[in-house]
Amino acid sequence: MDLNRLSKVEVDLLIDRLKNPMNLLSYGEINVKLSAMFNSINITEAVIDDGDVEYFLHVYRGKYDMTRFSFHLRFKDNHEHLVRVDINPTGKHVNPDGSVITDSHMHIYNPESSKKDSFAIPLNPKEFPNIETIIEAYMSFEQYINLE
Repeated sequence: MDLNRLSKVEVDLLIDRLKNPMNLLSYGEINVKLSAMFNSINITEAVIDDGDVEYFLHVYRGKYDMTRFSFHLRFKDNHEHLVRVDINPTGKHVNPDGSVITDSHMHIYNPESSKKDSFAIPLNPKEFPNIETIIEAYMSFEQYINLE
């Protein structure tokens, strides 16, 4: 599988594959840090799927705006995002086709774009039912990317 030229079918397959943290002890720190009320969060953790593709899982929240945060899963080999979720972004996101997203949204690897994560789509409330807190949003993200 060429991670630089994924098809839509391959992207869906990779999202659905079961993924596991490579270091359970440091991965456990993510939940501890997510529970901290007033600290910034900037965590990157190695993850591998059941087909041996390696990723970096990244969680970010600044220390001044606790309602704004993001999660992403990117390939270790080329650092392209497979999935990125942005909660309460500042401003608007303008897609390459001119469409505008103003609320929380998701970027999924798009094989038709030179910048693979340039398109944003609104979050599906069935997949992300509660994004009010970083903990609840992160739990939905884990479920979406099939991380155990």
